[in-house]
Amino acid sequence: MKYLAESVQKLNTPDRGKRILVAVVCVVLSSISLSGCANIFESMADQGTQDAIQYNFDRYLAKGSWSEAIAEYDLLTDVNKQNRNNLAGLASAYAGRCGLDILALIDTIQADDDSAGRLFQLLVSSFPLGTETKSEDCVTSIDILAAIAPSATSRSVSENLLGTFVGLATLGTYLTYRGDADEDGTIDSTWDPCGGSGATDLTNDEVNQLTVSLAFAISSFSAAGTSIGGQDLETIAGVCDQLEDQDPALNFCSVQDPSAVTAPQRAAMRALIVENESVGLGIQDRSLVQALGVCALIP
Repeated sequence: MKYLAESVQKLNTPDRGKRILVAVVCVVLSSISLSGCANIFESMADQGTQDAIQYNFDRYLAKGSWSEAIAEYDLLTDVNKQNRNNLAGLASAYAGRCGLDILALIDTIQADDDSAGRLFQLLVSSFPLGTETKSEDCVTSIDILAAIAPSATSRSVSENLLGTFVGLATLGTYLTYRGDADEDGTIDSTWDPCGGSGATDLTNDEVNQLTVSLAFAISSFSAAGTSIGGQDLETIAGVCDQLEDQDPALNFCSVQDPSAVTAPQRAAMRALIVENESVGLGIQDRSLVQALGVCALIP
């Protein structure tokens, strides 16, 4: 644990490679229960004991065998399921199953830092061929982290790093699930997130979830207190101020429950996907103000 604490402090060093490595180490260490490290099972004669199940859960997490890890977690006692390390491990498993590769995403974000790309475009390329199932796994990961502690300030740095990136992964998987109907790895030129009720349009319920997921990513990133991710993540952290400047009613950054998202906040989320000024996809070359004007017409 001492090493983990020292590693967290190094997140703010200017060395980009170290920050990438340390971030991944922090997330992995936080998500794998260390209780299995104290016991080496020479013989696994009784696979039904809690020690054996815990060992298998930790082992599957370390291997990246996400579905197997989730299955082992389900065999733990209620008390062991509530262990904070085990909950973080379960959140990591669902994040992995939804397609999140933290090292690859951090590397992509930092490589994009000097380009003119926008974050949502980057997420589309990082999460191609999103599906409803993958999106739901991302949401489950967020729900587990929120259950550990509803407020980001009460979660650990490593939990908030995971929260940041799984929040972004939720956006990426939903955007390609809905916006890439022909599954060619790019958003369809005719897709409009401010559209009506077509088969590929984002439903209000989905936009509500995207709104909460983005808010979760922003609050987690702010609470983590690191500079990892460079300009792209700093830009997304400024979304709250950007919306507040337009109209305080648009600012959804404190919303945690999808059912609490208001119509103006939902319009703001749709507009952020569309706009071409900060984080959006640049669809139909609309500014944030222009996108808000169109998206506000959706009830």
